Amino acid sequence: MALVLPTLTAFTTSRLTAILTAKTQADFTAAFDALFARNLNVVYNGKQLSREQYQAQLLGQSSAAVEEQGASVSVQGQLEVPGNDGQISGIVGLFYSSIVDSRFLVFGAPAESKVTSSFNAT
Repeated sequence: MALVLPTLTAFTTSRLTAILTAKTQADFTAAFDALFARNLNVVYNGKQLSREQYQAQLLGQSSAAVEEQGASVSVQGQLEVPGNDGQISGIVGLFYSSIVDSRFLVFGAPAESKVTSSFNAT
């Protein structure tokens, strides 16, 4: 029986969702390491970031952050250009929103923050 791999879009979406919805720092780190290579080139809002800087940026947007308690991720758009090195190669772009619930209450309900972002990977 042949092994069926997910599309690059499905793979990237599930890994990014795992990062942003991780409940603990250990789960966040494991999910981050599962998606991003050790040698990572990141451009964030036009600025070069190290892998550690990008990891800290995503941690602040995730439910694993100290002041957060939960997150939901919704992918609103995606683009995939297949590569020549098998099913999990190519370029993928995601446009997503993440709603993160804070541990802090405002008028008895958790404060929320919404992040809308795009993500491109090769």
